[in-house]
Amino acid sequence: MKTYTTKTAKGNELRFEISYNKEVVEVERNLDGYIVTANEVKEEQEIKLYVNGQLTAEGDYLYIDNNENGIYIRMGNKAITLTEEMAADLNKIFAEVKEEGKSEEAKAIENEEIEKEIEEAKAIVERAEQQRDIPSSQEARAREKNRNNIFNEGGEGYVSHIIDKDEYNWALKVLGK
Repeated sequence: MKTYTTKTAKGNELRFEISYNKEVVEVERNLDGYIVTANEVKEEQEIKLYVNGQLTAEGDYLYIDNNENGIYIRMGNKAITLTEEMAADLNKIFAEVKEEGKSEEAKAIENEEIEKEIEEAKAIVERAEQQRDIPSSQEARAREKNRNNIFNEGGEGYVSHIIDKDEYNWALKVLGK
């Protein structure tokens, strides 16, 4: 658990107590009478907000809203104005708490997911660059429908997927290009 304490512009003391835990647990599932056990990633987060030493809000979700009116922290039905420095500090603490709260198994699963996402992104980029062009999403779906109508006579059957601009841009973002 980490604690972050600061003062508002009106002089109120804000104290956030943040705890986070992410671990792999074994769960049992009943699949029509068959009991199956599987590993599942369990994530728990608890946040308590104290104003002038009094517990004001608690929950498992905190939202930092940055809009034209300023930066607000929303927790349940409470909204508190923050400075940019306070928001940056809170974001930093959240990142630290989340990293510290992960078990080694959870980190390994997370790394596997990241590797799979990178492999998927590489495959998308490779396939997209083999296409004659990279159409918009609407154009790609229209072409797929047209192919289905030609090759499958409008029925069901295999139609190769056309990579569109949105997928291509997502893949480039994942790969950091």
